[in-house]
Amino acid sequence: IFIATYCKSNNIQWAGIDSNQYFVKYAKNKNFNASCGDISGISELPKADVCLIIGSLYHFHTDIHQLLSGMLKSCNIIIISEPVKNLSDQNNWIGRIAKRSANAGKGNEQFRYNETSLQNMLKEESEKLNFNFKIIDFYKKDSIITIEKNGTN
Repeated sequence: IFIATYCKSNNIQWAGIDSNQYFVKYAKNKNFNASCGDISGISELPKADVCLIIGSLYHFHTDIHQLLSGMLKSCNIIIISEPVKNLSDQNNWIGRIAKRSANAGKGNEQFRYNETSLQNMLKEESEKLNFNFKIIDFYKKDSIITIEKNGTN
């Protein structure tokens, strides 16, 4: 909601898509442009200057090539904020509960990226999809990354 509020106060147009109906309802109650849907089921994303994916890349790890390819057809820059330090990494009862707590409509999702697996995936996909990526920062538990199509600057 922080980014949505910033965009609204700076007259920046945006559209949010989320599979969580409660997130969407909350956003709509704040008069944000949000719709409920699964982006993996959208054949073509609308053209945009930038695509953001925040805290949900791990939901698409089995279809990551398709997701990134679709986003890069829509825009030249992708900004990712992805948790890489997770409670689910703990080898105790907290970790077991956390592994079962994420459900984006496909059942419990136990997969999570860590710093190494996220970087390895991006290296592999950058070669296939011809993009550069840069790790900008680590903020709390998240890795902040930019992806830019080659030949766009």
